[in-house]
Amino acid sequence: MKIAIYSLLIIILSIAACSNNNHNNNKDIHIESINWSSVPVDGIPFSFNYENYLLIVDSILKHRREDSPYKQIDILFSDSTCLFHTAYFYGHPNNIQGIAFKRFPDISYNKIVLYVYDSSPIISEYYKKFTIELQIFDNKNQLVDKLIVADAAYGEDCYWIRSFELTSDNIIKLIDKDICEKNEDNPSFAKSDEHLFYYEIMDDGKMLRYFTKDGRVEEKNIFPSSEGESVNHLQSGFWQENFPIQQFKLEKDETQEATFICSFGNYQEGKKDGEWIYMYSNELNTYYFPLRGEIYRNGTLIERTSKESDIEKYKLYPKVQDMVNGEE
Repeated sequence: MKIAIYSLLIIILSIAACSNNNHNNNKDIHIESINWSSVPVDGIPFSFNYENYLLIVDSILKHRREDSPYKQIDILFSDSTCLFHTAYFYGHPNNIQGIAFKRFPDISYNKIVLYVYDSSPIISEYYKKFTIELQIFDNKNQLVDKLIVADAAYGEDCYWIRSFELTSDNIIKLIDKDICEKNEDNPSFAKSDEHLFYYEIMDDGKMLRYFTKDGRVEEKNIFPSSEGESVNHLQSGFWQENFPIQQFKLEKDETQEATFICSFGNYQEGKKDGEWIYMYSNELNTYYFPLRGEIYRNGTLIERTSKESDIEKYKLYPKVQDMVNGEE
């Protein structure tokens, strides 16, 4: 079984696996005692331009007051978040602690918080400045979902930056810019690309992919790469999604040699539903093997198996075999 994977991918090794989006890191502390009424709420719409906020964020990181009302919710921060929608990973996921600095209006009792952390250590040929994450917590202060909404990586001639907007309709717009400037050695190397990605914050606190137009979706040359249909702006029907291992969490009983993950399954109104099958490979452009099978109901995982004999019982399995068998 073969599947085509982009051969010109540059992978910067990560130092942690992506964490599940349903836990907080500090379980020994009584997070129920947080006084949310003392944490200021900022209005929306809101926009964040990465370059314009450098000095402000630097001030937050270095000079936040000890009596800041945001300090009490630092403990809720969940680390090891994956960076999506780029072929590079720029040091994500990592275990750096975030600092809360902004809160938006609740959605059905779910709390929406921005965290920032210093991500300036040099990563390969790039250097970074800071990362901002939007994290959502339920009425028991448990993590519901999270997303990296602002980040950057600067090189000698090229840089990548992510800014974002949050609309009054609770739509998150990610604005990614990938820019290379002219240089004497390669004057034709200059480029300026902009990519937009959207998420909708739902009443249950989940952030679902949102598409401005319905129809066929094919996202290539970024990760996760994906292919499927959107209906009413949300993922619907059969989808294929490909992940490098830096964007995927392997369980302890699964092979730790996997390099790329290819997944297949159905979405209903933006949430996984029914059977999902995950395949893995150990290197680019090679054979894929069964990794796990999962069954979802309305976005909630209700069953998981890593036994190949059980995966083969899935009705979806023959279709997946046909899709990956013999493809270059």
